[in-house]
Amino acid sequence: MIISAFLSCLAILLVKVGIAAPSTEEVVDVVNITPKVRSYSLSIVNSTSEEETGVELLSRVVRSNFCQIPRDYGDSEIVCQCFPSCTICTQTCVYGHCFKSGGNSKKYECRDGQWTPSQPFEKCYPYLDMTVTLMPGGKMRCWCNFMDHGPICEIECCHYEDKSAVAKAIYRYSGPGQWTPQLPFCCRCGSDIALVAVPGSFSGYNQVK
Repeated sequence: MIISAFLSCLAILLVKVGIAAPSTEEVVDVVNITPKVRSYSLSIVNSTSEEETGVELLSRVVRSNFCQIPRDYGDSEIVCQCFPSCTICTQTCVYGHCFKSGGNSKKYECRDGQWTPSQPFEKCYPYLDMTVTLMPGGKMRCWCNFMDHGPICEIECCHYEDKSAVAKAIYRYSGPGQWTPQLPFCCRCGSDIALVAVPGSFSGYNQVK
């Protein structure tokens, strides 16, 4: 009787402090593999030579119990839901990029180590020229590979011929051929990089309205 009463009191106490029985629902692990944020520096001062350095922020290593998920896939974000029976991933290209096969987002499913489609995770290619060409007298450092906006550049122009120096400032890509504020004399929009064709129904993706 005493033991029974003690157990009853303990059960009531556990309920009051909020300890519940283990849930019978399936646990879903959500894995988010973000793209690398890339930076590079260029300088053309009193010469026509360029120096470039690259710095990359590595994404974390990710593993699934059922399927191999890439550590990083360049110019895209991969979000995976890991269920007990399968893994479902969505790959989305970074701003201004799309797949050569069309679109900017695709879903993949893996069961027992087999992906559908059989060749998952495509490379993304730029359909917008968001680059900057540096001219004599210029210095810049840019950051790119964002999901929700274009590159950001820190640009400074030294005195060159009849042009006055321009103090270091931040410039943001704001649309095809446009930067905010307007780029200074020591650089120009674009660098004639190779772009992929974008289907008409997809032409508005990732462009500033």
